[in-house]
Amino acid sequence: MAISRQGEKDTEESLDELTGLVEAVGAEVVGIAVQNRDRADSATYIGKGKAEEISLMKDELEATMVVVDDELSGSTIRNLSQATGLPVIDRTALILDIFATRSSSAIAKLQVELAQQQYRRSHLTGLGAMMSQQGGGIGTRGPGETQLESDRRHIDQRITELRRRLKRHQAVMETQRKRRTDTSEKIVALVGYTNAGKSSIMNYFLKHYDAEGAEVFERDMLFATLDVYVRRIELDANRKFLLIDTVGFVNRLPHQLVEAFQATLGEVARADLLIHVLDANQDKVELQQRATEAVLKEIGAEQIPMITVLNKWDLPGKYRLANSALPVSAKTGEGMDQLVQQIDRELFSDQQEVEMFFTFSQSGDMSRLLEEATILKQTYEDDGTRLRLMTDQFQRDKYREYIVEDHH
Repeated sequence: MAISRQGEKDTEESLDELTGLVEAVGAEVVGIAVQNRDRADSATYIGKGKAEEISLMKDELEATMVVVDDELSGSTIRNLSQATGLPVIDRTALILDIFATRSSSAIAKLQVELAQQQYRRSHLTGLGAMMSQQGGGIGTRGPGETQLESDRRHIDQRITELRRRLKRHQAVMETQRKRRTDTSEKIVALVGYTNAGKSSIMNYFLKHYDAEGAEVFERDMLFATLDVYVRRIELDANRKFLLIDTVGFVNRLPHQLVEAFQATLGEVARADLLIHVLDANQDKVELQQRATEAVLKEIGAEQIPMITVLNKWDLPGKYRLANSALPVSAKTGEGMDQLVQQIDRELFSDQQEVEMFFTFSQSGDMSRLLEEATILKQTYEDDGTRLRLMTDQFQRDKYREYIVEDHH
């Protein structure tokens, strides 16, 4: 169900997406209702007449729930439920429910529950009793569902505890990030709409280049994974980078989720390069592009250099974008060589050959450099070691005092 406001052009596309979200939790869409109006009705969202119409149709359609393509207040959900005679959930609750069913790691479970508790707190007035009477089903899954019957103080206590536990996880992630940023290792993050094929692209790199770590989970489903995967990719001895795959996006991703997943999405915000993966087989590709760009802006990652790719180019029904997106297929390998070339230009254009000299007393710094840079030649002399290396700008700045000759 949705309202189509004057001047809005994306109502149909958004409802198609909502249908996919409903199907993602194993439910079936038996009817779609759209009402043209300038703004939502303050009491029932769609107005009394439309609500009565749905109430009359529900038995014929065998409908058991109403899903609304907006976020509603607790009182509006209650009123609409009373008017239609059906349980009502909004778009935010539906997405939170999908995340609850998909979360598997400890940190993902905590992040999802935090978002759920924040949503429930904001909807406690007028909503708690109604939702607690629904029993199971869409919108009631996941950790902490009994909190629907708790008061605000109890929910606040749970939110405080979740934040405390997430802070511990975040501290571990920050330590891991610091280890990476202390070196010159480049970071590439895969971003994009859920089910666009980010994990498939990561697995292509794992199969075709020297890499550390197992392949990542991939399946043709929305939000197949909510976890962060980091793999080290070695194109050759001089070109190595960390490839990160993280949670997919969706149009109007609930703010509660963006806030709760800050520890996870922080991996994206710290990347040197983004690969924006779009599904070339979807006619809603431009809507999906805007959805991703909106989340990137919210997490402060919109200024990071980005390569846009149209994945699944091997499938029929391809849709081109007006901009210069690169068509690829992670399945067949089509266009992937061109993607690697673009990554090379973005990440490794600062590679230069330099010569450095380390005395024996400076062997500690030399050992650290040898872990980062590629040695081209090593010569032992009476008072130290002379190295010729392929370096990037980070390494040249860090070890500038040892440079004796620049071969660029």
